Amino acid sequence: MGSSSDAKEKFLKKYKNIQLEKDFEIAEKRIPDFWKKLERIRNHYEESKDSYKQALSGIIDEISKKDMNIDNPVIHSIRYRIKDVDSLTVKIIKKCARLPEHPQNNPEIEKYREISEENYYQMITDLVGIRILIRYRYQWQDVHSLIWGIFDHSQYQDFEDWKNAYSADPAKKYIVEKPKAYIKQESDRSTYEAIGKNIFDIRDSDNHYASIHYIINRSGTLCEIQVRTIFDEAWCECNHDFVYKLNNKRNTDKNTLESLSKILSQHTTAAESIVSLMCDLAGHPSAQKKSSAKTSNDKNSKNNSSAKAHSDKNNSSETFLSVQKRVDQLLQTGSFIDRLLNGDKQ
Repeated sequence: MGSSSDAKEKFLKKYKNIQLEKDFEIAEKRIPDFWKKLERIRNHYEESKDSYKQALSGIIDEISKKDMNIDNPVIHSIRYRIKDVDSLTVKIIKKCARLPEHPQNNPEIEKYREISEENYYQMITDLVGIRILIRYRYQWQDVHSLIWGIFDHSQYQDFEDWKNAYSADPAKKYIVEKPKAYIKQESDRSTYEAIGKNIFDIRDSDNHYASIHYIINRSGTLCEIQVRTIFDEAWCECNHDFVYKLNNKRNTDKNTLESLSKILSQHTTAAESIVSLMCDLAGHPSAQKKSSAKTSNDKNSKNNSSAKAHSDKNNSSETFLSVQKRVDQLLQTGSFIDRLLNGDKQ
């Protein structure tokens, strides 16, 4: 009894997080012998680490080989991790703290009332995590096709019914639920809907986060695969270090940091626009893809061929003028930012 209690106190003191302590108090009231249950989960997870490492290696190997076998590989890099035991513990505490005093008809929350060392790995979907980074936003479509080609997507599972959604069959590898596409601007919605209106669960991001999340099951191991650009990754790293982790800072600090994070996100979007413009000018494959899409749309348009030919004659000069105007605007914006950072309000 004493050693278990000491371990609990040591764990909570390690984080020095007031909110985590409050969450733990709530979770203890909702689940009998909560810390003992957590200890059993922690022990089981530590003993299972090797199997997760093997599963992670297999998933990365499949994705990497598939990417290398296409004409123009699109993956910039792959980051990965196996959740450490303390992070898993914190996540379970937070999930259990959301449980109401009395059971309600909300499977997504209520499932954690039953959590134990025998089922936690069926509920927590990101014990294994992979992050695929791409240079340019258009490349997510290639990565999506790549993932779609590896994992069965013929039937999404209702993950709220977690007991039936999970399979330990070593022969199975499938996408568990509808992929979530987090967007930070409404104009991105049509991009995902163009692939198929019932393919993605498109969600507006409250904190300027942009990424696609796939939950896959490979041989009984659940894994979250995130796909985002290197620009979004840079913002995520800064936001995680300077905003997400600061639960104990004064509200004024946190509010100011959140505002700066929003500004940084906006400039991340601007940076991607600049890169898109550079792709157009340099004749990068992305520009060719846009051109192909435009040609396809033109074929289905009601314009006759003579009108299209007339339009094409002016296309080059109009494109140049449009590009030059955008470059001038960007240079002015850059000059303004330089003055702002240097404290010059002129």
